[in-house]
Amino acid sequence: SLSVEMFFYLMFPLILMVLTRKRLPIAVAVCIVSYAFLEYGPYYLVYPGQKQQIMNVAAIITDPYFPVRNLPYFMIGATLGALLKFGLIPRIMLAIFQHPAIYIAVLFAWLFYMLPFVAIPMCCLILSLVQSDGPITKFFSGRFGVFLGEASYAVYILHYPLYIWYFN
Repeated sequence: SLSVEMFFYLMFPLILMVLTRKRLPIAVAVCIVSYAFLEYGPYYLVYPGQKQQIMNVAAIITDPYFPVRNLPYFMIGATLGALLKFGLIPRIMLAIFQHPAIYIAVLFAWLFYMLPFVAIPMCCLILSLVQSDGPITKFFSGRFGVFLGEASYAVYILHYPLYIWYFN
């Protein structure tokens, strides 16, 4: 996963050039098309006679640690930030995004590992938290929430080596 992170650090300056007010509709279209293709496309590319070769490519493309595989998610987040920055999300939509059903949809999709369906409610969740001053936002902005956020990266980096050490 660190290779994916490094890939995004390198891609970010290029992505910033696309995320101007004038080019934002193109960025939104790229997000939708790339997300749809990478989530669903490889499974529809199987042609008779080339099934094994196509399935090998599909396995690489859909691997969770293949950097290009995660690019749509990164683009969605960056585009969402640009939409907020330029004030292109109506206030009424921001209010709708604060509905508790959004939290339930994210939890349901996450628990049942329906990752393709996590992106849309997750965007709504992020928008609701960014625009809110409710209890969840206050928790994550508070001292303990910030501590958890800073500690989570260390856990993220160390969990796999500790897992390997523990089981060996």
